[in-house]
Amino acid sequence: MADVERFEAFVRTYQDMVYATAVRLLGNPAEAEDVAQSVFLKAFEQFDSLSTSPAAAGWLKTVARNTCLNHLSRYRARWQFFSELDRAGESGTIAFADSVAARDTEDEDVQRQDRDARRRHGAGTTRSNATNADARVAASAARISGSPAP
Repeated sequence: MADVERFEAFVRTYQDMVYATAVRLLGNPAEAEDVAQSVFLKAFEQFDSLSTSPAAAGWLKTVARNTCLNHLSRYRARWQFFSELDRAGESGTIAFADSVAARDTEDEDVQRQDRDARRRHGAGTTRSNATNADARVAASAARISGSPAP
């Protein structure tokens, strides 16, 4: 039981520093708690050598920083801004608008024509952005008014 009490004292001594480091790097208190917990699990595995080391604070801070950076690289890659999704569509992957399940047929036709033109002519497009916007506006207006698309 003496080891458990020593580790509890160790955690109490350094928990604020580890948590503060994680919150600063992650910007999210809930994620920082998870990271702090994993840091102290790693510390528990090394507790025999860490408990007597004068560099324990530096070791904990380094492990906290590296764990936060690993967390950010793993989980931030899953999130994208809408503007990045549109750029992804231009590079050959599925764009955000293409991933939406329910689309109107007029919008599908305009998007299909744009994709076909890009494929035929490489990176360049056959229509200007203004023409593409005009075609989308016309298709939306036709859908709203109930008349067939131009």
